[in-house]
Amino acid sequence: MALKIFCFPHAGGSAAGYFWLKRGIERMHSQISVTVCEYNGHGRKINCPFYSSLSEGARRLAVEIRECQEENIVLFGHSMGAYMAIETAAFLQDSFDRRVSAVIVSGQDSPVNQQMRRAERTDEELLAYLQSLGGMSPVITENKEYRNFFLSIIREDMRILDSYRSGEKCLHCPLCIMYGEEDMEIDKSLLSSWKTVTTERVQFQCFSGGHFYLMEHREQVLAFMDSLLYSLNLIR
Repeated sequence: MALKIFCFPHAGGSAAGYFWLKRGIERMHSQISVTVCEYNGHGRKINCPFYSSLSEGARRLAVEIRECQEENIVLFGHSMGAYMAIETAAFLQDSFDRRVSAVIVSGQDSPVNQQMRRAERTDEELLAYLQSLGGMSPVITENKEYRNFFLSIIREDMRILDSYRSGEKCLHCPLCIMYGEEDMEIDKSLLSSWKTVTTERVQFQCFSGGHFYLMEHREQVLAFMDSLLYSLNLIR
């Protein structure tokens, strides 16, 4: 059974940061291929204009994904990528009549709880906030030129995150929410509101660690995703 997984990076991230996920999954299963999406203004698309909104980015990515030849498609997104994944799934479902087999989101509150104003912070405040999340290379803080370049990218991501509203969209596929036990970005008491995002099965999986738990526990993440795909009958 052929399966295609599309991965959506976090704010300020690029496709290169998730190649470990691609290699790990493809190593375990020859029938699965993984594509890590690249956002405009990031990585190999660094010269492309930033998206005007998260919805625009999701629509553009959905246009790329809809031509996928595999019968089964799974979307995975971490942090900002979680919202990009569910919005892309909604575009595929509602605009292109292409229903995905499952959406896996990581390190993010339900979109109904999206209220933060990140882009309005000063450089110092934004850097302190990002450092508190972990997963940021020391190169960014030690090199002024690189730091300014990185901040210019992440501010654009924070801008579209701040303006994002999920509206009345509702998916018709299984949804899995992965999160770090010590992730201060997530209000654990409101995790159940993810159930409003889909009409299908919703599953929650907690890992030790903070916002970037998946980078610290790669093997556990890969093992869980493997068992999840089996439970959804997407691999045999």
